[in-house]
Amino acid sequence: MTPFTARNEQEILETLIEAFESMLAGFSVKQDQLLAWVELGKWEKGSNAWMAAIVSLEEQQILSKSLAEANRLRSGICGKCNAIAYCDSVCQKANWGVHKVLCGAK
Repeated sequence: MTPFTARNEQEILETLIEAFESMLAGFSVKQDQLLAWVELGKWEKGSNAWMAAIVSLEEQQILSKSLAEANRLRSGICGKCNAIAYCDSVCQKANWGVHKVLCGAK
């Protein structure tokens, strides 16, 4: 197993994003449609079909949130060296004075 390092962080995030997108694409009924059907009472509350819809909704919501977080993290990686990740653009800008010396050396 490859250890998680700053050098492969971008690759790991790309792989996660691809996996989340692929899993979300695999659902035959998307979460917006499922939510509408549940709210309209398409299935009797508590029935097997209703429970399956709820589980599918929750799975899709978890994957969507995970995808959003992976995309947020990806946007915080230094685009020049890919050697450091920041929590957000504020942190990245605050550290640029220090990082630009190291970043330019790579």
